[in-house]
Amino acid sequence: MTTDTGLPDEAAEPIDPTRLPEAQAADPAITAPAAPDPAAGTPAGTVTTTADPASAAAADTTAAAADAADPTGADTAAADPADGIIPAATATPDPALIEAESARLAEAAARRSRRRRNALRWTGAVAVMIAVGGGTAFALAIPQRTDMPGLGTSSDGRYAFPQLSLPALPAGQPAPASSAGAESGQHLADIRKLLLPKPVGATTQPVKNAVDGWLADPSPLFIDQDGKRILAEYGLRHTAAASWNATDNATTTIYLLQFADNKAASAAQSALADGNLTALDEPALSTAITGVPSNVAAQDLVVLSSGVNGEYSTVKGSGKVAEYGSFVSGDTVAVITQSGPAGLQFAPFKQVMILQAELLQ
Repeated sequence: MTTDTGLPDEAAEPIDPTRLPEAQAADPAITAPAAPDPAAGTPAGTVTTTADPASAAAADTTAAAADAADPTGADTAAADPADGIIPAATATPDPALIEAESARLAEAAARRSRRRRNALRWTGAVAVMIAVGGGTAFALAIPQRTDMPGLGTSSDGRYAFPQLSLPALPAGQPAPASSAGAESGQHLADIRKLLLPKPVGATTQPVKNAVDGWLADPSPLFIDQDGKRILAEYGLRHTAAASWNATDNATTTIYLLQFADNKAASAAQSALADGNLTALDEPALSTAITGVPSNVAAQDLVVLSSGVNGEYSTVKGSGKVAEYGSFVSGDTVAVITQSGPAGLQFAPFKQVMILQAELLQ
């Protein structure tokens, strides 16, 4: 006979084995202990209660409604401290922290905005500078420099000459500086065509005793009373002369004394200078020109043209100034004089010396 051990301290009620099947059929909620299921992991001796099918369906419907209301599956029932369940405290944000974080985000956004504005500002400034610089350069390139305020320099008195050109050489004849004529330096073209033309605005002046640009006897140009003999001794061939009066009231006269070659021209220059030398030990022919006092010292004009050096003497007095200069180029001795008012600048005289030297090159 089997006894129920589930009721302690009481006498076990006898169970009639003949009624066991009827009792199980009448109360389906009570089942005999099932054998342990290794796959399901249910321990042996577990009592499984089976609810009424209608109650189970109602419970399922309630659970589904709860799941729909709370997708997270959290239990929405209020916790009862009496049941031993203490609800978790809900964290309340600190307004000070919220305000500080908002301020930090606002400052970061402001910094980004300032950086963008600064980048745009610099880009615009560079573009404006490029545009203004290009426009200014273009504007400065259009007018003449002397027409620009602040850029124009005061005139130093230099003349404006027409375009210079060299005369044509005789057929088959070399230029003075060519390899064939370099040693002698002979000018085979008409020497009168190598005279510097008058500047723009100047008027032609006659040269005393000159005929058709030729001066038969240039010896009166020099102080030396024996000048005519010296010129003949060194083989003077002929002398070309020209003179003009410019807009500054200065009168310029040019004499080109042509000899047989460079050697003869240099020797005649030294003889006419009568031992007078410049600081560079060059013959000071300018001090030997008629009208130059004996106490005047000659000054050097270095490199008038390629391989050509010159010298000059300045005479002032009676409200006037006069410049006397000379140089040798190839077979020719050039003598240039310029006289005018006391305020006459030196630049025009130097300009004439340089341009005449270039024509003879």
